[in-house]
Amino acid sequence: MNSDTVKTFPMLIGIQNTKYIAYGLVFISSLIGIFYLKPLYAVAFFLSSIITYIFIYFSENKRDDSYFSFGVETCSALPFLFLLIMEYF
Repeated sequence: MNSDTVKTFPMLIGIQNTKYIAYGLVFISSLIGIFYLKPLYAVAFFLSSIITYIFIYFSENKRDDSYFSFGVETCSALPFLFLLIMEYF
């Protein structure tokens, strides 16, 4: 955040408020997923949203860029991974 040249949400509204927005958006997407997806897909999406909540909670300014680049960004692929695991086990 300190080395960004563009204005980001953490710079504009603060880190904690950005976390609250992220929690809200993940929660809304989980609700949409529960109501509109088939149960197997909804469970996979719900499990990935739990992991996403954990990543959001532990995100700090002191973290490496790899935490955000690899950890947080790969949360979008987690539903597919959970779906594969549930289908084969």
